[in-house]
Amino acid sequence: GAVYNIDVCGQTRGKGGEGMGQANCGRGGLSACTAAGAACALGYFALQRLLNLAGREVLSLWKNGAGAGALSADYAIWSWALTLCIGALSLGLPVWAAVCLRGVHIAHRLHRAPRGMLAPALLFYLGASELLNLLAAKVGESTGSVQAISLPQGGAALLLAFLAVCVVPPVGEELLFRGAVQSCLRPCGAWLAVIGQAVLFAVLHGKLSAVVFALPAGLFFGYLAEATDSLLPGMCLHFVNNTMAFGLLWLNAHGLQSAADVLQSWLLLFCPLAAAAVLVWIVRGKKRVFPALPRGRTPLRLLQSPAWMCVTAFFVLAAWKNW
Repeated sequence: GAVYNIDVCGQTRGKGGEGMGQANCGRGGLSACTAAGAACALGYFALQRLLNLAGREVLSLWKNGAGAGALSADYAIWSWALTLCIGALSLGLPVWAAVCLRGVHIAHRLHRAPRGMLAPALLFYLGASELLNLLAAKVGESTGSVQAISLPQGGAALLLAFLAVCVVPPVGEELLFRGAVQSCLRPCGAWLAVIGQAVLFAVLHGKLSAVVFALPAGLFFGYLAEATDSLLPGMCLHFVNNTMAFGLLWLNAHGLQSAADVLQSWLLLFCPLAAAAVLVWIVRGKKRVFPALPRGRTPLRLLQSPAWMCVTAFFVLAAWKNW
């Protein structure tokens, strides 16, 4: 079966989607923009690792001092509460630093997307994600990199798990990667910004099976942010993806595997057909649902940025060494 993946600077846009200052993005400008974007992603990585270490120590101390009854009743609640806080802080603090220290403009990108675009984008993404899930499952089986999340059965722990998996990552990751990082890179070109943030977003997911899914997702979310000048479409699609994965994982974890299999089969049948129908509707009706982005600088110029290359290589090494 498919493995459902949980996708757990500061220039103002000009008219037509171009980043202001884009024409002046020479070698020095490229280095400054990519260094700022890479620093946002690196800050998230460092904060997440440090807060995870601190969280494990806190849970270990509490576990050693609690009785068996307290463990069974409260450990899952405290564990997911810490996970929720760690996710919010590690994603939120780099965004705050980018806004306050770098002057990145994000608030104006929290408006509604143009009408007529969100529904086709959702159907297209769901269809593509089902196929990517199958590919990720095959990669995970061949590399032994499939990761399972243990979800509580119900109560406050399940609510906290839902917030930590389905709410904080869609909001926080879109603000960080499609908001802060992409805004840092935008002066050097729309496609360079989309691809630059998507690569960082993907390699931060660690396991190869997750990267296979996260890279196309990051590209599509980045394109939507650039095409609509809004982060809300990416947040909506990200939320739907994580919620579907969360529901299937919960069904499988609590003795409802047959229901999960039926639901997964319907998703595998319906979603790609819906995506194909959207493509046919767009082509036959000559609809401009997904507008073209301005070309700007070639994304290959990312390879000329020492900061972006070093941070990307570091994330790959961290995934390989399981840091």
